[in-house]
Amino acid sequence: MPLSLAVNREQLAAAFAPAVHREVAAGDRDWSKTVRRLHLALRWKAFATRWLPWLERRGQSATVRETYEEVWGAQADFHKFDLAKREKQLVVWGERQFYPSQLGAKRIHLLYIAALIEALRPGRVLEVGSGLGQNAMLLAQRFPDVQFTGVELTAQGTRIAAVTRAAPLPEVLQRYAPFPLSDASAHARVGFVRGSAAQLPFASSAFDLVYTVQALEQMEAIRPQALSEIARVCRGHTAMIEPFRDWNQTSLRRAKTQGWGLFSAAIADLPAFGLTAVHSTGDMPMKVYYGVGLVVAEKR
Repeated sequence: MPLSLAVNREQLAAAFAPAVHREVAAGDRDWSKTVRRLHLALRWKAFATRWLPWLERRGQSATVRETYEEVWGAQADFHKFDLAKREKQLVVWGERQFYPSQLGAKRIHLLYIAALIEALRPGRVLEVGSGLGQNAMLLAQRFPDVQFTGVELTAQGTRIAAVTRAAPLPEVLQRYAPFPLSDASAHARVGFVRGSAAQLPFASSAFDLVYTVQALEQMEAIRPQALSEIARVCRGHTAMIEPFRDWNQTSLRRAKTQGWGLFSAAIADLPAFGLTAVHSTGDMPMKVYYGVGLVVAEKR
């Protein structure tokens, strides 16, 4: 049965606006030049990945886990969530073109997950690939009666989330929230567990809602196992804000997803995992070379 979310374009725009440093008109010369350079670089990357794998391996010896151990360690102070931080990001939203802060578009991701929780009223919620834990902790302060859990592959991410949970949330994270926070202590009740999406350390049907926010994008090598496990531990709905193939049909975006070996499932693939899509939308800001959208699925 189709699902309707109580979130409108005005709310989405209001969540994104504080992150925008500049909007440029269609045909802007600097924007067009940058996009052309990106396209050439990504096409080369896609070619090398397919035809010169030995060359690619020379510079990519680190695994996803090792890479993100470093990434989360460097971001432990949550500085990238500062909406005033200027970054050279090229983001599109429909026909509009923006230069926003690096993680500004992710505020809309949180707004969508919050709208979904309001619609479904789940008791137990799991985030797969919780990183530093910011999503689960902000959502916990918004919905203090819900039990949130995050599972993360890296030791650094799990450790930093646990440390952050034990103190008042950093002000930069509080400002980042796109919704009012109703309980300043609720984040302390979020559970963080280290584990792999390929073998989630939870019982079957343990959660009413399981969600991911650009976590599956790095799991193409274990995509069938990860989707099977997400379906297994879910007893109600899943929500995935990911680069489904449906939003990556242009040459530029195919070059990005193929060149970097990113998540390549289509929405139509979900029934094979016992999941039926009940809502999907790509109405959100996206990097010019990389399309993401929300897919909500019900477990059959």
